[in-house]
Amino acid sequence: MISRDDLVVVDLDNSLLQIILKQSRLSSIGGSSQARGSDRQCTLNEDQISGHACHMASSIHFFGSIDKFLEQREKANADPYKGDGGVDFLGTRIDIKGGNKRKSKNILDYNLIVPEPEYHKDFCYVSALTKKFQESTIASQGVLHVCLIGWASADMLKKQKFYEREKRMLMNRFLNPIKTMPAWAFENEKTLLGS
Repeated sequence: MISRDDLVVVDLDNSLLQIILKQSRLSSIGGSSQARGSDRQCTLNEDQISGHACHMASSIHFFGSIDKFLEQREKANADPYKGDGGVDFLGTRIDIKGGNKRKSKNILDYNLIVPEPEYHKDFCYVSALTKKFQESTIASQGVLHVCLIGWASADMLKKQKFYEREKRMLMNRFLNPIKTMPAWAFENEKTLLGS
């Protein structure tokens, strides 16, 4: 179980937000999501922005720069209809699950949600949320705060129905602290098998 003291906040300045907005436009081409149901189109841009912001913030925290974020985005943009299959950093077993903190409830009461097609039994899932933002004003926003909340191994997630689809879920407060991310999550499965 984690507390607010375990949360890691990464601030993305306007120059980084411009990169996120560009990547969000590119990744909206496919227009699909495993996260929502029928209301997907009306929230598509906001979801893309918050997802990319959490992905970028994680790249900065774990790898010291946005390079790993850009590397994965380049591959994903080459085939926008394929999706990333739940891999956010090439050569790792890390999947960032990010969103926009729309409600006033405690950040620890949100859920880490993994759609069934993106669930891998040997992966590490990171929950992250952006501070609430408005899509119409984010281009001129000075800084966007991203909170890296915690992580869970696949076996910690429980099957539940969400938006009429089966998902794997865990409430944020039951995650592990970001600072305890395991070394195996940063290793490719093929490397671990010696191939």
